[in-house]
Amino acid sequence: MEGTISSADYATTMGKRLLVPATVFQRSKGNPFKSNRRSYPIYFGYSYQIQDMVTLALPEGFRVESVPESRPEVYSDAFRYQNSATRIPEGLQMKRFMMVDGFIFDKGTYPAIKHFYESVLGGDSEQAVLQRTELAK
Repeated sequence: MEGTISSADYATTMGKRLLVPATVFQRSKGNPFKSNRRSYPIYFGYSYQIQDMVTLALPEGFRVESVPESRPEVYSDAFRYQNSATRIPEGLQMKRFMMVDGFIFDKGTYPAIKHFYESVLGGDSEQAVLQRTELAK
C-alpha cells in the first residue's frame, strides 16, 4: 500500500529543532512482558509480520541533523526485529520489520521473549532530529 499523510503534530518542537519519531505506524504501548518470571506458556493469537517503509519529506526550512543508529537485527528462530532511519535527498527514509513466527511458546523461552520486546521498545522509541536552517528564519 502506498499513500501520503500530513500531520501538524507528529514531531516535538525543541527550540530550533524538531524531534521526529523513527517509527510512524507502530507506536509501542510498552513491553507486554514486564514480570521477571513466567508460570505459564506464552500465547500469541497468531503468527505475523509487520513491514513499514516510510519516506518523510522535510518541512520547508529544515535539514536532517541526526538520525538514530540502525539497530542490529534482533533475531531468534521465531522472533525478528530491525529498525533503521537513513538520510535521503528528499529527507528521511525509515524502515521497520517485526516478525513473530509461532503462537505458543514454552515458559522457558520467557526471558528471550521479554528481551526481544525490550529491544523492540527501545528501537521504536528512537528519534531523528531536524534542525531549522538559517535561511528559514
